[in-house]
Amino acid sequence: MNAERKKLFDYINQVSFSINDLTLYLDTHPDDAEALEYMKELIPCRKKALKEYQEKYMPLLVDGTSEHADIWKWSTTAWPWERGYY
Repeated sequence: MNAERKKLFDYINQVSFSINDLTLYLDTHPDDAEALEYMKELIPCRKKALKEYQEKYMPLLVDGTSEHADIWKWSTTAWPWERGYY
């Protein structure tokens, strides 16, 4: 994996982890306005990064595949253990 791709992939993982963590936190602290604002900042960042990754490399989520594609690319790319991420 080239350095630019890895950097974007790592960023997506970091933002996704933060969103998941905030989701759990907000489940138990629903009135925390600061946490909710932070969540609102992170979600667009993740969406933008996922879109960029999908356009440059491949979809990471099944809903990231194009509904207008000629073929179903989700299953034609390498599996995670074949991609060299780990």
